[in-house]
Amino acid sequence: MIFVIMLMVSYQIMSKPCKYTYMSTVNERQYNIAVIGLGKLGKAIANQLADCNVTGWDPFVDDEIKSSSLYEAIKDVDTIFIIVPSECFKQVLEDII
Repeated sequence: MIFVIMLMVSYQIMSKPCKYTYMSTVNERQYNIAVIGLGKLGKAIANQLADCNVTGWDPFVDDEIKSSSLYEAIKDVDTIFIIVPSECFKQVLEDII
């Protein structure tokens, strides 16, 4: 079983998704998003967020969006997607907090 959780650091991403920033005339900005867990589902979500600044972290996967550390992946982001197996979820959440 895979746990998927989205931590909203800023609720603005839901009201103005980065994919549709061209529709906004007032506050256009690039959103920073972290994807923790770069397996099949994590990569699929990261690919859908191509218009955003996406960083990722996974200790078992090498990918072009992978950061050097978990801290580097999550610092200064607006949203964190945690997409890890359920047995790893508690440890990842403790590492983030």
